[in-house]
Amino acid sequence: MTTMRVLLCRWSIFVSVCFVLFLHGSASVYGQRPYFKLSSWYDWGKHGFSPFSLCQTCHQEASRPNVVQKHDQCSENLLFVESRRRSDACGLMVFDNDGHLVWMPSQSEFHNSRDFQVHNVNQQNFITFLSGNGVAGSVDAYTMLDSSYTIHKSFRAVGIVAGHLSGLHFTKAGTALVTVSQVPIDGQGHGKGDKFDTIFQEISLEYNQLLFEWRASQHYMASLTAKANSFPIQSVDKDVEGNYVISTRNTIICLSGKNGRPIWKLGGNAYEFQDLSGVATLFSDSHRASWHDNTTLLITNNHPTNTNHKALPAAMLVQLDVQNKTATLIKAFDAPKRLPSSLDTFQFLDGTILATGEHQSTAIEFSNSAETLCETHFPTARFQPSWMANYRISKHQWSGHPNTTPELEVRPEEKAVYVSWNGATEADAWVLQSGPRQDGDLFIDHLMVVKEGYETRIQLPRHTEEYLRVVALDRKRKFLSKSAAVSKHVKHKGCPHSSRASLMGMRNSGQGHNMLIAFALLASIVLYFRRFAFWRIFDVRKT
Repeated sequence: MTTMRVLLCRWSIFVSVCFVLFLHGSASVYGQRPYFKLSSWYDWGKHGFSPFSLCQTCHQEASRPNVVQKHDQCSENLLFVESRRRSDACGLMVFDNDGHLVWMPSQSEFHNSRDFQVHNVNQQNFITFLSGNGVAGSVDAYTMLDSSYTIHKSFRAVGIVAGHLSGLHFTKAGTALVTVSQVPIDGQGHGKGDKFDTIFQEISLEYNQLLFEWRASQHYMASLTAKANSFPIQSVDKDVEGNYVISTRNTIICLSGKNGRPIWKLGGNAYEFQDLSGVATLFSDSHRASWHDNTTLLITNNHPTNTNHKALPAAMLVQLDVQNKTATLIKAFDAPKRLPSSLDTFQFLDGTILATGEHQSTAIEFSNSAETLCETHFPTARFQPSWMANYRISKHQWSGHPNTTPELEVRPEEKAVYVSWNGATEADAWVLQSGPRQDGDLFIDHLMVVKEGYETRIQLPRHTEEYLRVVALDRKRKFLSKSAAVSKHVKHKGCPHSSRASLMGMRNSGQGHNMLIAFALLASIVLYFRRFAFWRIFDVRKT
């Protein structure tokens, strides 16, 4: 009986702690509160299993990051975050270096997108991401958004009706390189023993025209098996001579831009190049290679060990002398020791490097000497399986000029208004105005407030006209846009996702997940007590 009481006491303590975490997690809604700087408890769920920001003017929720460390040497580029958490309502988010939300898509069809990046095409930046159309067996499409967040172009692989699209890369000429894997060679892919092809294409975006196509089945048929990705292509790049460089497992292959035949191979079982450094031809099975200049390759190792379990740098610059068949390591880069050996992102910025661990929610920006400069954590994966709770994070230079107007919400009970402008990176201040008519031109200025994060709260002056609006100004205090005029007596209706009692709100914020955990724990306790009571009755009957 003593053992039973000890176990019961432990169970009670465990359930109490979990219940407190559940209550705290279900209430972890943050608007413009400061981020949880240097808070290690953030990673253990002190602020909830899924901390998120909920604003008054938007209609969605976004993950709430934790800025652990900041440094002036870090890049001023924005954080582009692709969430792979099922509890997140929106999968694509952009944050500034202070952890404030900058933009998230309002279109629901973009929420399940992936491969979220920024590419410069013909001297213009575009947000790009990969999204599906919901048709089983079809090839997904890449979408390009311009600086106004309007769809500039959407394209798929040319002439391929089944497969997995990935690996978008743009050449200097503005053409797109894409990879399509798991393509059934017979066009069906339903029979036993069917082989799957891997293809890459170069596409002209102006006319959606196929410029070049390479198929593994035409050159490496013996390597293809019934496995879905028997000949993986991790990356594709094009050199100044019009030839292509592909990364496949632990080998880099240069292919002719005329007929697709191999010109040379580097690494793997190919010993064509003499390794003058000892590690210049050793790559991991999931590396990526691109041209740094005309003779130097930039190689990143996702898993910095090769097939012989030899430790490899996270990234390296390798100079090739194709004529004399020599490879020389110019420089090697290592990630901070706090990151796991398996990396999801290793991105070179202006003087710094950004890295994230695979199946992790931590982004670390560090110097060339591996000194940590900036560190940002996203909602933890400690209470969920790693494959459900990680992020893909990168940093890009981006200037957003949305074709929408600022959103204004009035809170009469607070005598305040809330204002935001989704994606407007140039907005720096708000001017509150009021006028006697909603559609009139006579509006007077009351006060100017500096923009604070994604959403700014403005306290109303004692005397204003009936209708309110705000004007957005840039850093030089020049006019950008103005909101629609609304009555100061209109009661705020609230956001669709702001109701924590609604099923949608609970699911999107992660509260539904927390409720399932609490329910499972309570069910375990009930079953435990029933079992304990049953054995006591049985013992009484025996006596």
